[in-house]
Amino acid sequence: MKNLCSPIAYLSIVATMTFYLAGCSSNTSAPPSQQTASIPPLGTTMTQVWNGSGYEVTSTITVNATGLHDPGESTATVLKFVEVDQEGNVDSIFQSYRSDGDVAVNNQDWGVAGTFYTIPFASTAPITSSYNDAGETVNLTEIHNGPGNSYTLNGTPYATDSATVEQSIGGQTTQFHYTLIPSLGIIARMVVEPDPASGQDGQSQWITAYTAK
Repeated sequence: MKNLCSPIAYLSIVATMTFYLAGCSSNTSAPPSQQTASIPPLGTTMTQVWNGSGYEVTSTITVNATGLHDPGESTATVLKFVEVDQEGNVDSIFQSYRSDGDVAVNNQDWGVAGTFYTIPFASTAPITSSYNDAGETVNLTEIHNGPGNSYTLNGTPYATDSATVEQSIGGQTTQFHYTLIPSLGIIARMVVEPDPASGQDGQSQWITAYTAK
């Protein structure tokens, strides 16, 4: 889940991690959202579309491995997702399912590479942290926004939860908006909203197909 908001080549710059299903968001009624995310089975595949800066890239994401380690919680279930884009470029994404129902992501276009960051979909309390990047302080805030709009996949509306990660550096704040489908255990969409002063284009990625193993 690349978490991920750019094509894999671009990913190294603006990285990625999350996935998104055959469908789109809508105001169609859906079952009530459950806060504890399910865990996608090994072998589950998804098709993701990334759009930004005038480009659109399609990738296939597969749950490739389970039983990996999350240093933040020994009882968490960690999945490895392997992403292959339309050019054949390969990238790996990691997602940790915590015992309290939160989801932690690794290898995003924010934060320190190789570090799991919790998105508080279930615990809901804001999480703040900071780190140094080339002499500049980067502040992160992960915020739970509550239930999101229904997300329709293969004709079925799914309840969602939403959260935002704010990354502030040098007086500019970029927002990463996440949509989680708890019943499937996937982040169905991520939208990147750059600070207006940055002059950068926004980006988005979403799942257009999903096959559980």
